[in-house]
Amino acid sequence: MAYTLELGGLSDTSAFNVTMGLSFVMLIGNMFGWIFVERYGRRSTALYGKNFQQPFMELHWRGLT
Repeated sequence: MAYTLELGGLSDTSAFNVTMGLSFVMLIGNMFGWIFVERYGRRSTALYGKNFQQPFMELHWRGLT
């Protein structure tokens, strides 16, 4: 991912820092996912996650974001 950020114009150091930050966010999200799946089950987590994400995807598809 850092290579893509460098192609986008970030310096080596900035691209590395952004990549490390995003990796940390992904790790935290994965840990929350474990909790949600353990507590609510796989099907409910996927269904409610999709329903939560759908309005944002609609805005993106319509070009409003």
